[in-house]
Amino acid sequence: MKRIISIALIIILALTLAAVSFSSCGIINKVKNAVSYPDAYSITYEITTAEGLIHAITKTVDANGNIYFKGMDGEKLYINSNGTYTFYEKNDLGVFAAVEGVKYTREAVEKELSLFESYAKQTTNKFIPTARKTGTKSMVGRTADVYKIGVNLLAVSFFHYYYVDKATGVCLGVEAVNTVFGNETKANEESFVCVEYVTENIENLADKIVK
Repeated sequence: MKRIISIALIIILALTLAAVSFSSCGIINKVKNAVSYPDAYSITYEITTAEGLIHAITKTVDANGNIYFKGMDGEKLYINSNGTYTFYEKNDLGVFAAVEGVKYTREAVEKELSLFESYAKQTTNKFIPTARKTGTKSMVGRTADVYKIGVNLLAVSFFHYYYVDKATGVCLGVEAVNTVFGNETKANEESFVCVEYVTENIENLADKIVK
């Protein structure tokens, strides 16, 4: 039984890799071409690793272009001044303090926060084999397009579900599902879901700094 499943999964992987090889020929359509963030927003993802560890990351951008990020390694604050960002992190007293001599451009900030971007732009400019839109779903007060991606092979199937915000292109979640002889289980790999997407009444992030 295990050998049959292993062989089936190997064949599925081979088919997927073969489909990817055609992407440069334009045979496979892109799920979403671009992400267009609102002027101000706060987005939080809950991430479940393959090992079962659950953690969250949050990125907030206010109307002044200030940026806040919270992840497993703590909180970061980037205060905008004409396109140059001063970096703040929490000191031993638990308050934000500027890190002397450290300045960023907007591009450098985004590079620092590439972890968040890897989730938000999960489907951006990617050719995804076998993708098909299956409908829409309401998530965190927003409408997401649902894409089902995968392969059926005999008694085994392997699918990913991608949830993409219809208005902005931000990926709101990805989950993987395996089906063996009609029994559906979540795949043993990383998944994530957006648990907050706020675009109104975003606080002035400069207020996080104690004067």
